[in-house]
Amino acid sequence: MFQNNSEHRKLALKDKLRKVNMEKGNTIPKYLTKFTQCRDEFGSVGVTLIEDAMVRLTLLGLPKSWKNY
Repeated sequence: MFQNNSEHRKLALKDKLRKVNMEKGNTIPKYLTKFTQCRDEFGSVGVTLIEDAMVRLTLLGLPKSWKNY
């Protein structure tokens, strides 16, 4: 029973992390805080995220005006 709950939680967190985007009017610190919170939530279910993957996801969530950086 608990294993199913844990797997469901992991899937939900993966979906949440994938959907994090910088919204109009948000600041970079607020945007990065969303990623930090997701990373911490993964840690609470025993999953360690690869740092390179986190950086890529963070950069992909930035608006088009940031793509040159």
